[in-house]
Amino acid sequence: MSGYRLCRVEPAEKPFYIETIGVNIFTLEELCYYIVNDMALLDETLMNKTLTAWIGTELKLPELAETLNYLLADGADADEFVIPILKEDGYLSYNEFQNFRMLLTKQGKEPRRLRLKKKADALVGSDKLVGAIAVYRKVLELDLSDAKDSFVAAVHHNMGVAFVRLFRYREALECFEKALKVTYTREYLKTYLFAYALSKPRDKYEEKCAELGVDDRTRAEVEEELRAMPPEVPVAEGEIDRYLSGLTRAYHRAADA
Repeated sequence: MSGYRLCRVEPAEKPFYIETIGVNIFTLEELCYYIVNDMALLDETLMNKTLTAWIGTELKLPELAETLNYLLADGADADEFVIPILKEDGYLSYNEFQNFRMLLTKQGKEPRRLRLKKKADALVGSDKLVGAIAVYRKVLELDLSDAKDSFVAAVHHNMGVAFVRLFRYREALECFEKALKVTYTREYLKTYLFAYALSKPRDKYEEKCAELGVDDRTRAEVEEELRAMPPEVPVAEGEIDRYLSGLTRAYHRAADA
């Protein structure tokens, strides 16, 4: 997509509040941007009559609002509902539109557990951590008997990251422990030790490393990350995010049907 978009429709006087990410929008272009860039978050919080009323009255697009209301009444899925909006604005080029539609159709065919995990991951990316945790829990409540261990472990891990960023270390450690039990990886171990060091006295951390038989290389890398944090603010949110965000992204695409 090109870097700049011309507004084809006058901005609304009153904004539409996108509940999922907590943002007010004033234009059709902003709505299209959200649809295209937050595809995993398209759900009933957007696809409702509040949106269609806003489009009809505030954006003065009654025909589009009528089309969307018809789709709502017909029980349309997200991939059907958003298409008229994108077409109205001409937000995407022909090739971009076809590619987006293909991705949206593919997402609609994915197992519910995968779609929910992607939604939770997107919420973490938008700093909607409480909401993300609620969605991760919904994933874990599903029947995961045929899911790969790597998928289940990634859900526990990413939920743990959300808890750490809320400074809820007890819950975070529980999540990381579960991830390690399902799929033991060095990166999961590092995340667990990092959170453990932030929340426990130094002697407890040393005992845990000995208990788990942590190798010198892993321990040195965790220690390096801990030393990089400002000593006067050992649990600064920005520093925690700096370390954890990279680890989280590594597992956001852990997708097993």
